[in-house]
Amino acid sequence: MLSEKALLEAGGRTLVERAAALFAPRVRRILVSVGRRGPSSGLASALDRAARDAGVPVNAVADEHDAAGPLAGAAAALTALEGRAARTFVLAVDMPDVPWLVLEALWERAAEAGARGCVPQWACGLEPACGVYAVGLSADARRLLEAGERSLTALARAPGVRSLDLERPEVAQKLLGGAPPDWAAIFRSLNTPEDYRAWLAAQEGR
Repeated sequence: MLSEKALLEAGGRTLVERAAALFAPRVRRILVSVGRRGPSSGLASALDRAARDAGVPVNAVADEHDAAGPLAGAAAALTALEGRAARTFVLAVDMPDVPWLVLEALWERAAEAGARGCVPQWACGLEPACGVYAVGLSADARRLLEAGERSLTALARAPGVRSLDLERPEVAQKLLGGAPPDWAAIFRSLNTPEDYRAWLAAQEGR
């Protein structure tokens, strides 16, 4: 991608502003993971707009490791929340079509006794960049990073992190009802310019 994913636009809003709007009615604070150097000027402006529109603080939290992938971002956010919360949502900014009902179901499962988090699972496997993680997993995340791990899947497979099988008919019906959900579209990641253009076309067709 030739520009910051968080600053890609659709409908007059950047992806980071869309994500903030999704969470704003349900949370007290939103953290946005950024590289060790902090947010770019463009991203800082987008975070200011997101906070103004959302009515809750939207703060950047810098990764402690350079080029360490999404695991570093999750580790930074979990560490920043130590002593402030029991668990938190994690959602990649380039997954713009995840509905709130899915996130809510993950939260409920993550709150069960003995759980340390919950991530969705479907035919293509786990979706660790869309999940709920116990803040206590911050130590696990740091240990994984020190061992050279970069994938968030490693944290999703930590002891106590559960999965929610979205393709069980009763789960899909409860969450979205009606026709079978298109999980491939829901968990679409905008990894390339082609992905972004295809997603924009889909938005215009709705």
